[in-house]
Amino acid sequence: MGFGGGSENRQAQGETARQQSTAQPDNPVQQCPLQKSISGQFKETEVKCGDPGHVEADGVKISEGANTTFSIHRVRDNKSIKSVSAPMNSQKVRDLAWQPKRPDDHQKNDKYMFDVSADGVSAKSSNQFSFLDFSDYGPETKTIACSSGIYGWTGKFDIQYANDEVVVTISIKLINRQGEKPASGDPMPAAGDPVSDTDKASMKADIEGKLSKKLKLYRETCAFADACACPKPIKVVVNFVESGQHHDVNLFQGAGRATATNWTRVKTRDNSWAHETGHLLGWYDEYTGGATGTAPRWKDNETSNVMNTGLTVPPEYGWDFRDWFAGQTGEQWKVK
Repeated sequence: MGFGGGSENRQAQGETARQQSTAQPDNPVQQCPLQKSISGQFKETEVKCGDPGHVEADGVKISEGANTTFSIHRVRDNKSIKSVSAPMNSQKVRDLAWQPKRPDDHQKNDKYMFDVSADGVSAKSSNQFSFLDFSDYGPETKTIACSSGIYGWTGKFDIQYANDEVVVTISIKLINRQGEKPASGDPMPAAGDPVSDTDKASMKADIEGKLSKKLKLYRETCAFADACACPKPIKVVVNFVESGQHHDVNLFQGAGRATATNWTRVKTRDNSWAHETGHLLGWYDEYTGGATGTAPRWKDNETSNVMNTGLTVPPEYGWDFRDWFAGQTGEQWKVK
């Protein structure tokens, strides 16, 4: 009898323990509710200025339709460049266009990010954006055979793209003739010592001041068109050298009518040296009786232009440079 009673007690104790192990606690742990939050990212992390760009956001417990603002700024100085917004739709904002436009003070390798905010919460973009810059190209030497009636000459120069500019460099050796320009059939004056560095610098400044950075290239597919923030200036560099030249040019004493390869120290027109340098770049005259080119590129008797008697550099003068750059970039460009 005593042994049987002990067995029953042990069974009762085991049942009590099982009941205690399966009972619910007085204060059960509750699952934490999701907190309101937002995140965002650039859809494209690198595009050209003027190409499409988009931003996106994802929300958690953001009110439906809440205004979602993307404030885009430059990383190095926090300069604001753009702000766009859209309503939150099912906890998402997708493909919101922001039209990337490069700031005027943009520096190579600049990065951009944004702050996104909606319904009282905000966050920084999870990635960064940069403007896609074109690679450097060149230099390479371009040669253009020119002819017009009885006239024939060669345009020759080096061209490259660097530092956001199309750089056209022409190297000229000046032969310092010790007399005035001779009449047809008269002997050529002897050549003297090289032209002084001072005179070369003065002539260089005169020509570059009339030809350099007068034109710019604009990408035709840029969304900003003529308001493009990153046109490519055409920089003309004139180097007067004693070797490695593209052209030999006689420089005579006094005044006289110049030609592409026969210049005078005293200009007969303000544009004399710039005009003749234009020929060495492959340009044609724009006055009646000269070495004229064909329409529509070359105009007849356009007195305001450099290739007549004026100082205007019209867009057509940049076509050869434009075509070269288009071939390098695979993009179409217009000159202005």
